[in-house]
Amino acid sequence: IVIKMTQKEKIVFGKLNLMRNDSVLSKDKIRIGFIGGGPNSFIGFTHRLAARFDNRFIFVAGVFSRDPEKSKQFAISLGVDPSRAYSDYNEMAENENKRDDGVQAIGIMTPSGDHYSVAEPFINNKVHIICDKPLTATIEEAHKLQQIVKENNIIFALTHNYSAYPMLREAKKIVENGKIGEVRLIKDFLILNILKDIQQE
Repeated sequence: IVIKMTQKEKIVFGKLNLMRNDSVLSKDKIRIGFIGGGPNSFIGFTHRLAARFDNRFIFVAGVFSRDPEKSKQFAISLGVDPSRAYSDYNEMAENENKRDDGVQAIGIMTPSGDHYSVAEPFINNKVHIICDKPLTATIEEAHKLQQIVKENNIIFALTHNYSAYPMLREAKKIVENGKIGEVRLIKDFLILNILKDIQQE
């Protein structure tokens, strides 16, 4: 989706290498909040680390747990003002929208079935979205999401963290060139023990 924005509002994700010095992003840091990705989340840690490496974001708010006290304690551990640690995404959308320094973008790291309901109130507040895959639980939700993104003129970035892997790019070429004929079934396996290793440490 290409959306016209002022230079200060411009947020570009996807094919752009955000680590480059000549990035077209605004030099002002983008105020970001996370929904999900709390204390026991491996993916939350990964996204926070990536945002810090990029050095274009300032982490200002989030829903880290449905338990208000756990959410506040985790916010404190991250250096986030505990008054901006929420236990409900609707509350966060409403309160952040009232602030002059409210979130400009959010990262959604909730279970897949929640992506649409979490994104909707923020999109309606014109907050940009970075969402873990899959986009939504149903095609109907995906169509509704597409419509409200267009109506609100925001950027919705879906994370596809494996799309740059050489083996996947090679597989794409093989399929496009017709070397294996018509593809009728794809089986995919991801085998890793990383969470087990982290828990043992």
